[in-house]
Amino acid sequence: MIKGLDKITTSTLFFIRPLGFEVKKLKKIGFINAFLEDSSYNIKYENAIYLLFKIEEGKEIEFDDFFNSVIESNFPLLLDEYAVGEEHVMLVFEFPKEFLKDKELVLEGKYSKLSAEFKELFPDFVESIVDGILIRDYSIYYRIFNKTEDLKTYIEETLGVKLEKDSEVWGIPNLEKEIFNNKILEDVK
Repeated sequence: MIKGLDKITTSTLFFIRPLGFEVKKLKKIGFINAFLEDSSYNIKYENAIYLLFKIEEGKEIEFDDFFNSVIESNFPLLLDEYAVGEEHVMLVFEFPKEFLKDKELVLEGKYSKLSAEFKELFPDFVESIVDGILIRDYSIYYRIFNKTEDLKTYIEETLGVKLEKDSEVWGIPNLEKEIFNNKILEDVK
């Protein structure tokens, strides 16, 4: 159920959709992860989300098309773009003001307290094909927002702890993982 989620940041999980993007589509043009800031960049933006891309050979046109569409639109507001090393680009977007309270709640690990408007950005269900059969199941977002029993049990068994009755079932983000630094480039090569 949680396969692969250890490699992506909380910023990727929760802050891409409020920008109007879908991670799956961004991955096709080299998206790696989203961050709250970049410790190696000399300009600091308040209430921004940093999106790291690796421009892969043969995907330059798709990335340029995406980049041009961002520049031509008013939303989301692109604050900055800069090279990170020789193969990577960071795009910095202003996080939508209407969801700043939700952003703080995510960073505090209070997922069940998120606004209805914020939660509506995320799917309740996901579909996948297993052995030729279409499977429809609750999404990780639905499970987190609604503190489902199956996710609670999974977390308890994985961590070897017993959660309180009203506990959130998803952890507080590790802020170190949410701040980009050049060491991250070594991990994605």
